Amino acid sequence: MILDRLAADLGRPRTPLTDSAAEALRSHDWPGNIRELRNVLERALLHARDGAIDAGLLHLDRAPKETSTAVEFPFDLPLRELERRHIERALNHHGGHVERAAVMLGMSRSTLYEKIKRYQLGPAKPA
Repeated sequence: MILDRLAADLGRPRTPLTDSAAEALRSHDWPGNIRELRNVLERALLHARDGAIDAGLLHLDRAPKETSTAVEFPFDLPLRELERRHIERALNHHGGHVERAAVMLGMSRSTLYEKIKRYQLGPAKPA
């Protein structure tokens, strides 16, 4: 299950969904793709307390629209440079908060720290 994999990636304990959270996920329109679902679940896992994810933690009414933040980069940039710029933009958007940027980017915090170091993006705030 995706939730179990995400919990393992984030170093969190296995956290079940409440019935209300499962129903909210089923009834949501999901205008995005699987990445949107992953981001919603990761965010909920990061804020989960009391051993379960309730519908309120999903924040489906505030889920970001992927098209609303579209940024175009020059087509002739190497993939490495595109990734560097995208990570830098995510970090700036979240005020340097690595954990939030990692959730937004759909990667683990440790992976993001590795990329920050690789691209020499400067000091990052601890999560």
